Amino acid sequence: MGEKMDLSDAVAGFLVIVGLALLVVGALFVFALLGTIMGLFTGWVISVTPLGSFVEQGFKTFGFNAEGLLPHIGATLGFVGGFIRGMIQIKHEKDD
Repeated sequence: MGEKMDLSDAVAGFLVIVGLALLVVGALFVFALLGTIMGLFTGWVISVTPLGSFVEQGFKTFGFNAEGLLPHIGATLGFVGGFIRGMIQIKHEKDD
């Protein structure tokens, strides 16, 4: 009827599942790290340009004090965006 499954087949299957899980976790970590670095850089660039004061005033309008914190805010948003980007992909279909 069917072949008997021995212990080595079960261990091999388990190792494949663990390997795939580690690959997924590693990819999420890399996406989150890249998002953090890009957000930090973008926040820093905005903070050293004249746009920085406009963005800080915009945060103040909503009740948040963001003076000198734009790189931190950028890194935080980049982390969240990178983490979500690693988990969710949106595909667009072209209408011809």
